[in-house]
Amino acid sequence: KINCELWEGGLDFYPIDGSGNGVVNADTYFAGFGIHAPDLNYNSYEGSGDKQGKIFIIELGAPDGNHPHSKYVEYLKLDKKITEAKEHGAAAVIFINKGDADNDPVQELNSKVTPYDIPIIFVKKDLDYLEVDDITLQVEIERSRST
Repeated sequence: KINCELWEGGLDFYPIDGSGNGVVNADTYFAGFGIHAPDLNYNSYEGSGDKQGKIFIIELGAPDGNHPHSKYVEYLKLDKKITEAKEHGAAAVIFINKGDADNDPVQELNSKVTPYDIPIIFVKKDLDYLEVDDITLQVEIERSRST
């Protein structure tokens, strides 16, 4: 439930590959595209105050779009964005997509992907209208153990 609106798992949001299990209650931090590219003189995290322990909201894509010819192409992968967010103190990550829904992360979880130690979800809803600072994010994924 966010701002008295009930969100439905699988429809409005879902965990993505690499999500760890956990419950995080923290303030949010909008991390733009979640890109730190010193070689391109671009840093989503520059000068934005205290980020440690917050739930990072990160847009899919890059400043010049989400396409194979982007000058940020090596920074488009979710793994890169998650690693960067963790290095900047993220306690959890919420990905959003303001662009083409064809670029949304896959909803099916791959049991062979090693999870991070933080919860990671993708939200299909538009978060622009939300005035949310402090939220609780809970992810619990049952993973089968292969023998």
